[in-house]
Amino acid sequence: MNRLRAFSFLLFGAGSSMVFGQLPTVDITWAMLPTDQIEVRMRPDGNFSSLFSSSVFTVRWLDSGEQGLGAVQQDPPYGLCVPSVKSGPEVVSGIYRYQVFFGGSIISFADAELAWEGEQEYVVARINILSGSAFEIVNDSWTGELVNNGDFYVSLEGQDRTGEIYTFFTDVAVGEAGANGFTIAPNPAAGHTQVSVSLQEAQRNAEFVLRDMAGRIMRSFRRDLPAGEQSFTLDLVGLASGPYTLEVIAPMGRMTQRLVVNATK
Repeated sequence: MNRLRAFSFLLFGAGSSMVFGQLPTVDITWAMLPTDQIEVRMRPDGNFSSLFSSSVFTVRWLDSGEQGLGAVQQDPPYGLCVPSVKSGPEVVSGIYRYQVFFGGSIISFADAELAWEGEQEYVVARINILSGSAFEIVNDSWTGELVNNGDFYVSLEGQDRTGEIYTFFTDVAVGEAGANGFTIAPNPAAGHTQVSVSLQEAQRNAEFVLRDMAGRIMRSFRRDLPAGEQSFTLDLVGLASGPYTLEVIAPMGRMTQRLVVNATK
């Protein structure tokens, strides 16, 4: 048995206080932030508020000859309930460098007043980038080797509830002339700001999501976007001062910008 996966089996046993069929499966993805961080997100396919026993995932990137990843940052509830720490040192194999992450918990979501809704993304960690490029969470021939123990895995209540590494979106460069992108100005902003979107092709039912640094959704709305440029006002009233991320999620991919709110401005 995979030694990290065995953690949840040995700690929690084969039995569970929940019926197996009631437990969701959990997918994982990532996003590159303008703050030189990898944002790790998980998405359950059903509601969940019990014990997230353990998880394993591996980040792979092009080797630059130097250490690539720094510290892991987590909002306190996730640091307790879905902890992620480096499992061993970075390893170079071929043109890639790998870092395995592992976490195990005995604190339930309910105890930390945390709950997930099905089909929603939740930011569980941010990993600082020191060097390198083309970062991604992967299952490949290296992670699949037993000695490396790096395939994506999730255990809920001691049960294997591993979903998929999903990459249905494409990270799109923002603010570049002649390309798809969007800008936010003023930034920092107080009360409201202007979002200007520039697209080569029209996008129907694009979703705008404003998240705080804990991954909580603070604003969410949808609109059709025509080809060319358009601007609209984003309401920031009631938001606390601090950094946020604004995402545009559309058929052509996903764009992300950092927004700083200065409520005292």
